[in-house]
Amino acid sequence: MSLQNAKEIFLAATELESSDDRETFLTEACGGDDILRQRVDALIFAYESPESVLEHVAPKINQGPSLTQTVEVQSALDSNPAPSPRRTSQPRNAPAMNGLIFGLFSAPSAMLLPVPLIGLVPILAIVFSIVGLRKVHAREGVGMIPASIGLILGIFGLILFLTMPMYVSGPDTHPGTRP
Repeated sequence: MSLQNAKEIFLAATELESSDDRETFLTEACGGDDILRQRVDALIFAYESPESVLEHVAPKINQGPSLTQTVEVQSALDSNPAPSPRRTSQPRNAPAMNGLIFGLFSAPSAMLLPVPLIGLVPILAIVFSIVGLRKVHAREGVGMIPASIGLILGIFGLILFLTMPMYVSGPDTHPGTRP
């Protein structure tokens, strides 16, 4: 009997939906090994109701488990992590989100702060959005919508930044106009 065997049995048992199928599988997989069956049952119990594990373990803390029991349980839990829905999710796309954030700030900053350095905000939105879109197309991340919105807002902010001096200064300062 090994912890690797307990892990394999536990993982296979958690994939079964019916409790009758699971019980039949566990009886066959563990055979007559009662210790293996207890370990697998403890892992399944912890997997199905993680909040009750603390209630089950808390009263026994004052009794003080033996060192071998502690090592066995800890090594079983370490080698058998519960499946997490986050592990199966697709990778995040930080450049797409950065492009969206810079895009959201590009239009207001171009209108409110006519400082030459503010022209970097829409350019950063465009650059980050393009990098984010490339990651989406290379299937290295998700975020097609945030990257697209960031690109559109970045272009809009850049146009506003480039044309805003004409609207702010008025027609009197442009050469060739009559007062």
